Amino acid sequence: MSEDAATAIAEYEQELGIRPGMLCVYEVDVAEIVDLCDATICKRLRIDSAALHCAWKEIAFIRGGRPPSWTIANRLFKRGASGVYAPSTRQAGGRNLVLWRWNDGPARSVKVLDPLGDLPRNQRSWQ
Repeated sequence: MSEDAATAIAEYEQELGIRPGMLCVYEVDVAEIVDLCDATICKRLRIDSAALHCAWKEIAFIRGGRPPSWTIANRLFKRGASGVYAPSTRQAGGRNLVLWRWNDGPARSVKVLDPLGDLPRNQRSWQ
């Protein structure tokens, strides 16, 4: 999830360009979020900003390696983090919320906001 529409669109398009999609707004109430956009926190956790901006798709799918960002995520998950704020690699100054745990307890709730009922309710409503 991105904090603003421009970042959400840039992240969604990635290198694939413009394609059909839908933006949604969410109500998020999740504890244990680590802010990796904060240099002080990254320094304290010994997280290199280059690892956050690594070419993870190339590393994982072309080279067959394990991206350093995945190692960071695994370490934080094991420490009990529900997710992270991560700097966007597609939009300067953009921030994304990446969750590993949600809707599994009272301290972790994510709900889509759809006051006009525009979103599909099931697979049949997409047709």
